[in-house]
Amino acid sequence: MKGTKILCWNVNGIRAAQRHGLIEWLNKESPDILCLQETKASPNQLAADLREPGSYQVYWNYSALSLMLQLRLFIFPDRCETLRQ
Repeated sequence: MKGTKILCWNVNGIRAAQRHGLIEWLNKESPDILCLQETKASPNQLAADLREPGSYQVYWNYSALSLMLQLRLFIFPDRCETLRQ
């Protein structure tokens, strides 16, 4: 039985992280769940490939603070049922 791979990363700006290879890293690591903190952007400020990367489901939770500290959670569809149990 394979374990669940959960990764957390304080990106300090998701657009900067994208310029430094975030999508490539995500594809290489292939986590079941990825939590990104301090994205400093709202969904409408991002390109489609970053807003909805690959086959991941994306959930946003962000505050109205000036820094827009946010948590971004990706859940890989194949694992959704397993994680609910």
